[in-house]
Amino acid sequence: MAKARAWTVDLRDPERHAQDLIAMSEVALRDPRAVIGQARPDDRRAVRAALRALPADHRLWRAAEDPAATYALLERMARPPD
Repeated sequence: MAKARAWTVDLRDPERHAQDLIAMSEVALRDPRAVIGQARPDDRRAVRAALRALPADHRLWRAAEDPAATYALLERMARPPD
């Protein structure tokens, strides 16, 4: 979630932040419930902003081992808690 926030506040290298966000999201797939459960409202806002700038068909998602699962995790994280 820190990488999602970096995407919104550090404009120097947005592509690197996007790549890092995708890579960290892949790691989060190991325990998605824990990651989603720890997300705060400001984390969710940052993820929403990152997803607006990085739609599912963006070329950077192709670097992910499972682009659909990685994107779905971030979509779930962006939603309010159940």
